[in-house]
Amino acid sequence: MSLFPILSTIISIVALTPSSAGGISSIDLGDSPVQTTLNSGTITVKIDYQPIRLGDPTQNLEAPNLRYQIMENGQVQMQDRRNTIGSGRVFLRDFDKSGTPEVIVVTFSGGAHCCTSTFIYTKHQGKFQRVETGGKDSRGFDYQDLDGDGTIELISRDQSFYYAFSAYAFSFPPSQIFSLKEGKLVDTTRNYPRYLRAELQRMFAAIEELTRENGQINGVLAGYVAQKALLGEFAQGWQLMLARYDRSSDWGLVTYDQDGKEVSRYRDFPTALRAHLQRYGYLR
Repeated sequence: MSLFPILSTIISIVALTPSSAGGISSIDLGDSPVQTTLNSGTITVKIDYQPIRLGDPTQNLEAPNLRYQIMENGQVQMQDRRNTIGSGRVFLRDFDKSGTPEVIVVTFSGGAHCCTSTFIYTKHQGKFQRVETGGKDSRGFDYQDLDGDGTIELISRDQSFYYAFSAYAFSFPPSQIFSLKEGKLVDTTRNYPRYLRAELQRMFAAIEELTRENGQINGVLAGYVAQKALLGEFAQGWQLMLARYDRSSDWGLVTYDQDGKEVSRYRDFPTALRAHLQRYGYLR
């Protein structure tokens, strides 16, 4: 069994969550057609979902099978359509304490690891606008109020670390945390050291286990060093990595062009890791 189990099955149930203002504020999409309305405060979302039948040769797997209309006080503000395979979710929640709930639409492209896409419809300066997060691994984001201030943080991991220095199951990417501010998602990862440190302890436990089992350790060490950098403790993380890394692994040492031809080769894992950390902003 891998250290970091992934989502291997797709949940195909429909879950309805009552809102504090009455009605339904959340729905999970699966194998059954859905025509329903979500409500929270002044916001109403009309949903029409038709599941795609996998294995049916007449089905277009890329067809937009989720349609929705967003209304405020009965007036249509936006309407959109998306493709989602096997699962999805639509829910309403006030992320930024504005008093107007955001509409969050989560879709899944299919596949073992990718991709979950999240679309956030938020009201800013009197108008609704769409914020896209791009494809994320597995379930996408967790939503928590990390500092108790009433706003909701979106928690994920840096996707660039998956497969970078080891197989997916042996990768442990650093945390990424976003906050919705003035209609935009802002990276606020470094503002939550308590959360980062708790994740760091999980990373260290994984390093200890892989050391005992002689497993692929470089992918976890890469995430550990990046997490330490987020905490302002890069030097300590780097020293641990130098003492523990697998010198025999060449995973992540070669760079390729668009045609798949080798362009360059790093001399060792520390050199490749430092370049990755610089490229993605962990080293300032």
